[in-house]
Amino acid sequence: MWKIVGLASLALVPAQAEGSQPIKESLVECAVLIEALLGPDLPPPGENPQFDLYVEFETALRDEAVQLGGQAYVDEMAVAKLATWETRWDEGDWDNPANRGELADWMSYCTSLADHLQL
Repeated sequence: MWKIVGLASLALVPAQAEGSQPIKESLVECAVLIEALLGPDLPPPGENPQFDLYVEFETALRDEAVQLGGQAYVDEMAVAKLATWETRWDEGDWDNPANRGELADWMSYCTSLADHLQL
């Protein structure tokens, strides 16, 4: 699993994400991406307001996806999307911050999608 510090700076880059997939799939993808970026070792709620905002963002995206596609859909899609993101991370050499353009595009897209849906 991978984690990036300074997630807020990623949302400033213009998006060029996949517009051809259904919104419910994009919502799951965005939720999984944020969850993966935050990593498994989150501080307790209330300890880090920035992390709390991202957890709330991820939850809102996932909840909307459940409304549109159902819990089973979201659970199944989340597993597939996590595997895809882990592959992208490795193949794109995203451990090197200079190679994270696609990641920044996706974060911008996710933010725009959430704004559009008023999440």
